[in-house]
Amino acid sequence: MTTQQKMLFAINFEPAAPTPLTRARRAGASTPHSGSATSKAAAEAIRPEAATLSAEVFGFIISTGERGATDHEQQTALGIDGNTQRPRRRALQQRGLIIDSGKRRKTPAGRMAVVWTAAPGKDGG
Repeated sequence: MTTQQKMLFAINFEPAAPTPLTRARRAGASTPHSGSATSKAAAEAIRPEAATLSAEVFGFIISTGERGATDHEQQTALGIDGNTQRPRRRALQQRGLIIDSGKRRKTPAGRMAVVWTAAPGKDGG
């Protein structure tokens, strides 16, 4: 991992512009959840790992270069569940660190999926 990549991983992965969610987080609220008791518990359980997981997802996407990676490919390579990976990928997308490459690949279920790549200039190279 390059020094530049390590610096990127240290980024706060919240959206830059204040939203109701980021304002709530700054006020001490938990990670995103749907409001149910189980969702709240899951959000609190993942909170300490969220930045690390985002860095892992971002690092994997960077490592794939122009080929990119679908959500399923990220989940498989990193050994994490979709309900953990997708919010991390979404946060990276909202921060402008990754983009929809415009490519699509089939999932194991035969459906077409978005291929995500690092945004231009955000690959640490």
